[in-house]
This record gives sequence, structure tokens and C-alpha cells, in this order.
Amino acid sequence: ALYIEDSNYEEWFQSFFKDVLDHLNAGGEFWMEGHEQELPKQCQQLREAGFRFAEVLNDLSGLPRFLRAHN
Repeated sequence: ALYIEDSNYEEWFQSFFKDVLDHLNAGGEFWMEGHEQELPKQCQQLREAGFRFAEVLNDLSGLPRFLRAHN
């Protein structure tokens, strides 16, 4: 689990998603588990970072739990 102070939360993920995109192999996918309240915003941040495809996926209980992204 990550602990990120509230004041740096969004900026940290913006930087992280850009780094992920820079290091992802061609044809590779990025998957991340997260909190259901934050995933829609983080999905948008993935698109803003340059991913062509990003979606929120539900877990087996039907709750939004995962991010999946690729180009």
C-alpha cells in the first residue's frame, strides 16, 4: 500500500503515470489496483498522461477496483 500525503496525491499520480507510459514496452499494459473513489479521476489522469486507452474494471464483488491502460 502507498501512503501519499493529501497535498501531493494528484501530482504524485500524474508524475507516476507519465513515467509508466515512458517505460511501458510496445504492446504492454498497465494494471493498478486502487480505491473506488479515486479510480475515475486516475483513469482520466492516465489519458492526460498520454495513454490512448484507459478503463476502470470491477472486482468479483462488482466494485470498481482496477485500472487498465495501454496504447
